[in-house]
Amino acid sequence: DDDDDDDDDDVEEEKEKVEEKGEEEIVNTNDNEEATKKKNRNDDRNNIRTGENTREEELKNDLYSRVLDEVLQDANLNTSKKTRKDLNQNNHASFYSEDVEKPNFTLGDSYDLLISWIVQEWEYRFKNNAEDSAKEHAERHSARIEYLIDRIKRREGRRKDGDDEKENKAAITRGKEDGRNNVRNVAEKEEYADDREEEEEEEEEEEEEDWEEAEKGAKGSKLLEFHRHSSSQTQTIFQNRIYEAHWAKTRSMEVKPEDFLESGKDPAFTKLFRKQGAMVLKLHNSGWDENTNASTFLNLDWIRNTRVKLQTLGPDYQYIRQTLPDPETGILRKYQDMDGYDPARAEFGALVEEIQENFKFAAQPLRLMGVVERERFFITQIRNKVQAQYPYLQGVAVVAMDGGEKKALSGLPSQNPWNIFDFAERPTSVTRQLLKICEAACSPHARQIAEEKLAGEKENKVNRFKRRQEDEIAKTGAKAVEGDLEARKRRNQRKRLLSGEKEKTGGGKRKAGKSGGGSKKVSIGSVSAPMAGKSPPNSSQEDQLNDAEKLELEHFQERFFEASCEASKKKKWGAGIVNPWLYYMSPFSFFPMHFEDYALGSANVIVADPSTQCWVVWYSIPSEQIGLLHEFLKDTLKSKYQIDCLESRELWINPEIIANWNARRLGNNRKLKVYRHVQGPGEYVVTDYGSVHWGVNLGVGWKAAVNFAYPDWRAAAEKVDLEYRKIESNEHPKKRHYRCAPKFGVHNEKLFSMENVLGKDELFSNHWQKEEKKGLHEQ
Repeated sequence: DDDDDDDDDDVEEEKEKVEEKGEEEIVNTNDNEEATKKKNRNDDRNNIRTGENTREEELKNDLYSRVLDEVLQDANLNTSKKTRKDLNQNNHASFYSEDVEKPNFTLGDSYDLLISWIVQEWEYRFKNNAEDSAKEHAERHSARIEYLIDRIKRREGRRKDGDDEKENKAAITRGKEDGRNNVRNVAEKEEYADDREEEEEEEEEEEEEDWEEAEKGAKGSKLLEFHRHSSSQTQTIFQNRIYEAHWAKTRSMEVKPEDFLESGKDPAFTKLFRKQGAMVLKLHNSGWDENTNASTFLNLDWIRNTRVKLQTLGPDYQYIRQTLPDPETGILRKYQDMDGYDPARAEFGALVEEIQENFKFAAQPLRLMGVVERERFFITQIRNKVQAQYPYLQGVAVVAMDGGEKKALSGLPSQNPWNIFDFAERPTSVTRQLLKICEAACSPHARQIAEEKLAGEKENKVNRFKRRQEDEIAKTGAKAVEGDLEARKRRNQRKRLLSGEKEKTGGGKRKAGKSGGGSKKVSIGSVSAPMAGKSPPNSSQEDQLNDAEKLELEHFQERFFEASCEASKKKKWGAGIVNPWLYYMSPFSFFPMHFEDYALGSANVIVADPSTQCWVVWYSIPSEQIGLLHEFLKDTLKSKYQIDCLESRELWINPEIIANWNARRLGNNRKLKVYRHVQGPGEYVVTDYGSVHWGVNLGVGWKAAVNFAYPDWRAAAEKVDLEYRKIESNEHPKKRHYRCAPKFGVHNEKLFSMENVLGKDELFSNHWQKEEKKGLHEQ
């Protein structure tokens, strides 16, 4: 019986286990179904997000594939006779690798194959020429390849097992921390998501209102018509918002630069120009003569034939290699000079001819790519930390070559208001006069000489005072009673009697608490110099000048102004400011973030046939945001920040970094506005006073640049000066670069008077104006 009872119990237990197991399976099945549904929903959302970019990626890969096929089939280009199969194997060691090791390419698309072909093709040419033992050919091709992709090195491959294990442990730790922070992050994102959407909507509405207002103003403008690039261009390049700038086109050939560049003459242009900090100008006649197939801005055909030696030009040209900037901070490496040339023997014309040939050859694989594709390619290289190098011929002073100005103007229309040589000195322009003033007032040499002289005079005064004091002590016998208060009083009384000075009592009665001298005498050295604007709380000592020191400094600045007027008669004076500098650009060469010397405006024109693929993309920040820009630079550069980082031209900031910084500034925090401009052949870009700008060259061709200033410069430069005063007060004792905006109120105000800026002040103009005109006439 007991055995039967035990059997019954076992049966019951087995039934209970089966029932429990069935319930667990039902629960697990339900959980699995929910997890599957959740996963499917997530997959659907991801597919929706990625589906929008699928078509774009297909088109991009198809474009690179077509370029690659065309390159490989062209026998003149593909001298190494590489095929797609050869490129896929990728079994070569790169000559351009810094460590002479095989690049870790991921040959998953046509873009990587194209880059691999470029490297192998140049290596093939270099090796063949070197083996031919023809030294001149080897040097020529060596110089060619140095400016192209110096090395293409992708991220390192797999780490060693030990490193992998450490990395996995670190990843697990980070994952746990991320998991704990996830809840907070999600809450914060949800909290700020609505604010961010509202801000974006407000910005879009503001932009639309400005555009509508600009359209209304443009209808009333007799000089210009305004347009705007499509925002879809920036969306394909940058993840966050970059503003597409407005550009203008002249309505007729009679429109001149001075008709609208001076503030107030064309209100619609002035408003947009100040807001953007720069603007592209497309001229009515495109700046190209189809009959002569030449530019109407500048004649540069003669440069290839010039025989001037590189050694003679000296610092009046630079042929450099530029390395792409750091992707996080934008800091640039120091430029390297292109070598392989003997400056004493090489001629500038031969160098230009070789540069043109090399640059055009390098640009051939890009000829099926437009502006957006090239710009995206450049930004992608920076993001991926590709340490490529690109050549740039810059800072070529035309006036430094014998007869350069005359040759550059030969064959041009006589009455062309857009001639780049005359741009800085158009009617009502004050560029030349203003440069003389700034060089005299802001030059550190004038201050140094004045300080040395003042120091010598102070030392002489101290010595004279000591001698006089010793004589007085000897005469009055004060030495024996120096520590006696009553004796010092008697000594002072004897001094007054000896000098014949009578004691003033103020109406016969001496006022209580006042000395016998009546009103208090104040030495000249203790009176503060009159300032046009108030000094910041912690302004540097050089700003705190007394009257005597200020007068002495003003005297030296006036003498320097006379010397500057005399120096302006020289041929190379003001090169790059009142006379143009030339640049020959290669694809993906670039110009760093900066603003012009003394907060001047600038004009830049591409001297090329309108049918060529000669483009430049500019980015600009208006001058009113220069203080906010320095705040961004402090956050980004950390300990490497310097107050003169813009003037020293050490940065090329990816606009996306600024956009990301803006995205983190919610609420009422101001945001930096970066405007994007596309300049084509025969088009001008003008930048506003003190506006910050930088960009990238996307084609091959000549550019010319010059500065300008009109009487409205002073008001804009004062605002830049005020912003830098605030920065200096916070960054004491750091000082701005002397070619930054002038320190108004510290420098000689007579020099910066409107009468002197316009050349009408008799105090300054009568003496040197006749001499200057005489010197110019003789030249």
